[in-house]
Amino acid sequence: MKKLLLILTLLLAAPATGMVAAAASQPEIGVSQGTLTAKPVHGALELSVSHDSPSPARFMIYSITGQMVKDLEVAPGMDVTVDLPAGYYIVKTAQWSKRIVVK
Repeated sequence: MKKLLLILTLLLAAPATGMVAAAASQPEIGVSQGTLTAKPVHGALELSVSHDSPSPARFMIYSITGQMVKDLEVAPGMDVTVDLPAGYYIVKTAQWSKRIVVK
């Protein structure tokens, strides 16, 4: 029951939450909100914080079942690539949460 509530909370946390997919026939699409970016790249997820951000950002990655996969801080100006199996993930920061498909 707790997992179901966590999943529903994460899915409903941001009203403008959208599904983002990386398809082989299309250019890859990422989520960029202000200074934080999450972009699927062929079996991985690339997280970045722009150079003009005043502090590091915390990215929390959850599987669609609500299990936390990764919790990491990314420093300004850095790109971090997280290898993930294909599937649906929820990426959450202090400013937004988005569903992302890794193919």
